[in-house]
Amino acid sequence: MTEWIFGFVVRFVNLFANLISWAILIHIILSWFSAKRTPIGAALEGIVRPLYKPFAWANYGGFSFAPIVVLLLVDGVRFGIIWGLQQLMQVVT
Repeated sequence: MTEWIFGFVVRFVNLFANLISWAILIHIILSWFSAKRTPIGAALEGIVRPLYKPFAWANYGGFSFAPIVVLLLVDGVRFGIIWGLQQLMQVVT
């Protein structure tokens, strides 16, 4: 029973991290064009801008590196949660 729960949580964390990562990558690509003029661009803007806000300092020469910082953090948090769940699973079983 616990293996099923851990498996579900790992899949959910992976799914959520993948959705955020893809939203950021698509937003980056759309930002090269007219991103705010499309409904998808406006929706992605509303999703990813709050994630970028704490990293507004990550600018250099007019380029924002906030999306890269957020992508690295999302992957780091995903790895940390999954690693922690695997360690917990070893203790429980």
